[in-house]
Amino acid sequence: MLERYRTVIADLHSHNWGSPDSPASPIDVVERCRLTGVTLLAVTNHNTLDGVQETQDAAKTKACNLVIIPAEEIT
Repeated sequence: MLERYRTVIADLHSHNWGSPDSPASPIDVVERCRLTGVTLLAVTNHNTLDGVQETQDAAKTKACNLVIIPAEEIT
């Protein structure tokens, strides 16, 4: 059986304005991913899922193949 592999470039720790320590908008985060080749992004704002839906919407707006993982950094 032939197995197929695909390279994934992932950022598993990111913040946007949903986190108090980041001024980045969701569209800015998505654009940075597009420019750097990231195809899998975990949005890990501090103690909240705020900003995840907006990041998913931004990825759709940019029409990029970016997979968004909802996550939360517990601090």
